[in-house]
Amino acid sequence: FPDNSQEFLNEFNELIKVGSTDKIRIEAPAINLNKEELVELGVKVGAPMKLSYSCYKGEDEPCGVCESCVRRNRAFKKVGI
Repeated sequence: FPDNSQEFLNEFNELIKVGSTDKIRIEAPAINLNKEELVELGVKVGAPMKLSYSCYKGEDEPCGVCESCVRRNRAFKKVGI
């Protein structure tokens, strides 16, 4: 997904520099992790994974069928959750 790339983040931070006099910078320490690695990290640090959300539909409950939901569900299964 292009908007999840390091290149996008770098460009976005350049845009913020141009559009603001404040020293704002967006950090994304997990940008290079895939969904499986994110789930593993979340479990490791005790994050409330049941509250995580990846759905593109933007509803209260994930649809379970969009590409992001499918990838999320696959990652949870691979990790054994």
